[in-house]
Amino acid sequence: MSADPGRSALPKVRCGHDIGPEDVVIRVEGRPKDFLICQKCWRPGRPYALGGDVVIRLYGSGPARQPQPAGPAPCAGCGHPVVRGGNARMRYITCSRACTVKASKQRNGLLRIPVTKPCAECGGLVTGRADQRYCSAACRQRAYRVRQQKSKPQ
Repeated sequence: MSADPGRSALPKVRCGHDIGPEDVVIRVEGRPKDFLICQKCWRPGRPYALGGDVVIRLYGSGPARQPQPAGPAPCAGCGHPVVRGGNARMRYITCSRACTVKASKQRNGLLRIPVTKPCAECGGLVTGRADQRYCSAACRQRAYRVRQQKSKPQ
């Protein structure tokens, strides 16, 4: 069985059932913290106990929010189908905190496009930050020494 390069390992569900790559998971607010359960264990309505944990409601849902989205959507971090509440303030539909962080880093990484320009000392290519002027530490040091020589009175 070959792994899909677009997906990471299957998320772990707290209820203990085995899930496949296409099985939908439910992200819930629980006690002691948020966790995932399978569709078989999801009972909407009042809070209920599941093993040593308590399922309170869908993650991202509350009294003033849309209780449930139209259907399962792919997790922005791993691509696994997930159901969670429809809070409009949440940027991503994710199955876990780790996938939320991964999606956020991907988004922020796309905003920082590497800049390529000539080195101020040797003329070579500088790739990286927009305010970077030299291609290496050696070029930066060489430029510093040249500036120091020019500023010394003779």
